[in-house]
Amino acid sequence: MSIVQRILLPDTSLTHSHILNSVGVANRLCEASGTRDIIFLVPAKPSLTSGALNQALGATIHNALVKAKPVTLSSGAQMHCETIKTLQWVTKPSVLIAVFANQAMMDKVDSLQGLVAVLAVPWTPDAIENWVKTWSPK
Repeated sequence: MSIVQRILLPDTSLTHSHILNSVGVANRLCEASGTRDIIFLVPAKPSLTSGALNQALGATIHNALVKAKPVTLSSGAQMHCETIKTLQWVTKPSVLIAVFANQAMMDKVDSLQGLVAVLAVPWTPDAIENWVKTWSPK
């Protein structure tokens, strides 16, 4: 069993730029590891269709994810969106970005097999405090 890389990307600026930053980090991880799949995990579909994600991701990426279309990044990896309800298992090695992460989301993520890396982007600094204590992410 391989070791899953865990990275914490907290919002310190309140601009949601850390969300776009997480996509860049995931892209670099895919490039370095040869992974070709990125899962952009949101709590629920309204998290994607309303709020700050349009501004944070840019219209092109956001619109593709809303329409359930994959987005090809510069590494060649394809990013697609899932919600806590739709993500049941991981079928190929993947990097997962947990956006607006809370403890319940991270518990589900920790139960998944096949992840190369997990990037946690919490809603608030203390939202995944137990996950941070358990894994000591980078």
